[in-house]
Amino acid sequence: MLEEIAAANKAIDIMLQSVKHGKDLSHCAEACGNYFNNKSILARRSNKKGRGSALQNFMELEKLREKEAELRTTMKLAGRPGLWEDFLEFQKQCKRERIRQERSKKQLENATMAQVMRWFKYMMGATASLFSMLMAVMEFLNATKGE
Repeated sequence: MLEEIAAANKAIDIMLQSVKHGKDLSHCAEACGNYFNNKSILARRSNKKGRGSALQNFMELEKLREKEAELRTTMKLAGRPGLWEDFLEFQKQCKRERIRQERSKKQLENATMAQVMRWFKYMMGATASLFSMLMAVMEFLNATKGE
């Protein structure tokens, strides 16, 4: 969790410096993506039970919210008109992309598991067939031995 916090703080600091120096967010797009991803990881982890102190998670997310409020103010004052709205739209796009990637990863995992289960069924069927043939051969040998 500490590395996500550090990465989110570093990313938002980069975004703040870029905007303060009059640069567009396109100059720090990688930092924006890192910020959104790490913020979402932190939010998801804070909602899970048993993941560290709930108060610690809350305080770290609150610090990020304060920095985001500072970024909003800086964008509105020092940035070009509509920069904050563009930032929010970019954030939405990143979220949609992250959800799409998670969904495709889940589908791939499900497809892999289905393939493994299919092969397991085939192997069990083959094993059962071989066992049945072995038993039939043993019965045949026992029957011919007794004659």
